[in-house]
Amino acid sequence: MVYQRLVVPSRGGESDETLIAEAMPKVEHQLDVVEGRLAGAGFMVGDELSLADLFVLPILFYLERTPEGGKLLANSPGCSAWLERLAARPSFAATQPSPPAQAAE
Repeated sequence: MVYQRLVVPSRGGESDETLIAEAMPKVEHQLDVVEGRLAGAGFMVGDELSLADLFVLPILFYLERTPEGGKLLANSPGCSAWLERLAARPSFAATQPSPPAQAAE
């Protein structure tokens, strides 16, 4: 979904709506898994930041920037709060990924 919504258009292409529709149930399932993991926990694994958090962070960061992902995350309060908390860290702000470059007109 992220690739189709953010990368393909940045390269001058059109998003494949069929691929996006097929991805939705998978994305919803994965968000449910992450939401469950974050229930009652501050991080993916216990009470401290770990590699698990750092691997998932950019995925949810970009997912939130898609129309579908933004809506899904709005319905996942644990994921949304976790993303907001981690995105507020100085290290994330200092290394925040850039959006894909737009294709030249």
